[in-house]
Amino acid sequence: MIIGRDVEAGDVVQPGRALLVLAVDGPTLLTMDPDERNLSAISMGQEALASADAYPGQTFRASVSFIGAAVDPQRGTVEVRLSVPEPPATLRPDMTVSIELEAGRRREALAVPAECVRDITGQAPWMLVVRDGTVERRAVRVGLRGDAFVEIVSGAREGDLVVPSSAGSPAPGARVTPVIGGR
Repeated sequence: MIIGRDVEAGDVVQPGRALLVLAVDGPTLLTMDPDERNLSAISMGQEALASADAYPGQTFRASVSFIGAAVDPQRGTVEVRLSVPEPPATLRPDMTVSIELEAGRRREALAVPAECVRDITGQAPWMLVVRDGTVERRAVRVGLRGDAFVEIVSGAREGDLVVPSSAGSPAPGARVTPVIGGR
């Protein structure tokens, strides 16, 4: 299928100039470039749920079929391709697609909003916790991470009041009055 034409009939062209852009007729593939830090959570055959940004309500299944052998040194990303066994009729070449890969699932996990964990990708993630009206800095160990929530494996417990980064960074020991739910 021709998806782009850079010349008209009768044009004089130079060697090496692209004349047409063709879409390959064959299986549908999605390509993504996740950060290399997320590579350990991606495996061959891993299931995914995708949706074209133009049709966010229409999801379709995909699975990881290729993981690049090298990291792009400029961007720190790895090429990953996903096979789409039953592509929707609305899917077009070069569409922007959102992909959700499930890296793990835990029942009864303690999860907090991602914005509550500071230095989440560093060696020593931590949170600000309010205890008896006083802010304390607490080292935490994180487990599964998503875009919105982070599993806390140790360092916090259910019922702790945590300070999101959007509320600023009160110094440990500061006296505060908690406002539940941002009201």
